[in-house]
Amino acid sequence: MDKYEFTFARIISDKAKDILKSESKYVEPLVSLEYLKELELKQEALSQLLTTAGINHVPEKIIQSPKPRYYRTTTKRKVVPFRSAFYLGFQKDYDDKLAADYYSKIEPREHGDIYKFLLQKLSKSDFKILGKNINYLIIRGSYTEFALILNVKELNAEIVRKIKYIVDDIKKTDLKVTSIYTLLDEDSSDYYIDSSIAEKPGMFKRYIGYENLLLRVDDENKYLYHPLSFTQVNESMIKTFLDAIKSEITGGENGGGRLLDLYCGYGLFTYYLAPLFKEVVSVDIDGNSIRAAMLNKKFYNFDTKIKFISENITANSLERVFRTIDKLEKLPETILLDPPRSGTSYGVIDMLATRGAKRVVQIFCSADEIARSVREWQNNKYTIEKIIPFDMFSGTPALETAVVFKR
Repeated sequence: MDKYEFTFARIISDKAKDILKSESKYVEPLVSLEYLKELELKQEALSQLLTTAGINHVPEKIIQSPKPRYYRTTTKRKVVPFRSAFYLGFQKDYDDKLAADYYSKIEPREHGDIYKFLLQKLSKSDFKILGKNINYLIIRGSYTEFALILNVKELNAEIVRKIKYIVDDIKKTDLKVTSIYTLLDEDSSDYYIDSSIAEKPGMFKRYIGYENLLLRVDDENKYLYHPLSFTQVNESMIKTFLDAIKSEITGGENGGGRLLDLYCGYGLFTYYLAPLFKEVVSVDIDGNSIRAAMLNKKFYNFDTKIKFISENITANSLERVFRTIDKLEKLPETILLDPPRSGTSYGVIDMLATRGAKRVVQIFCSADEIARSVREWQNNKYTIEKIIPFDMFSGTPALETAVVFKR
């Protein structure tokens, strides 16, 4: 077997067989462990993954989640026809079968209450036409307010009427659902909150609630974001995450210069790190996120110049971004990139390396992507300074990791 066929989840699975009483294949296979034991298992798995990939740098101790259970603020259930009714399931990590359940130990219990309420509604004869047309039920928001998104295959007058009945019924409950939307996904894709669909007229509809959702990091930092845009699923971990990146981004120097914030989303890092720099240039392809990022300027008052660019992040498109940057004041640069789970596309790191940034922080949603990116940065004369893992996905065989590079 090639050494790069090993994955973080696979290593976890192999190690967990000797620890767990029975091998679990659900999305939350580690919740039965004591939390410190789970962290120990993940620490060993990360070290093994890096060593197998030829990375000889010892990772830092995993930064713990303040809320290791019942933390996940974005959840989903697939609506599955079952005999004359339906059940709700979630995808397993290791196969495509579904497990019927309202509640999960990595999700707020309130989510389970909402799913239970919805399933009872959909199972009634008057609502079966709606149940047959729902791909996913999705809940987002905070720990105190919840937004419901119905990912549907079709929207016609009868289905919209049924949705409005459910909206009225939810408003009469104490489920704290403050916003309800539909997302039309005629292809029933696995990507259940595809923000690009919402760019097309009539595909995303708001029934009640807010145009944008609100994230409160602390008393001084808050952000609006589109209901379909990416945001970290462990809200309890976000401030810890931001503070850790903030402490590393300048390498202990006084800051200044320019920060390139790539895959910036709605500006989570942009605004949190902006006071450390003279200028921030932030780039993302998601139009909804960029629009929210620009709205978020109203929450902040500092001298840092901030420029948002709506652009896909590829080797070719970065040339256009760089032409824009090079028209600005010449400043030393620091690079922060937080790409999606699949990592950067071909040639992006090579192109970024041409900027000559003294310091780069790359965030990995999937630990399996670390080896490829490390080799690319090393080929461009960058070395690893730190590997900082975050337990962003407690109870699951996944780990968020930041790698700090210096030139």
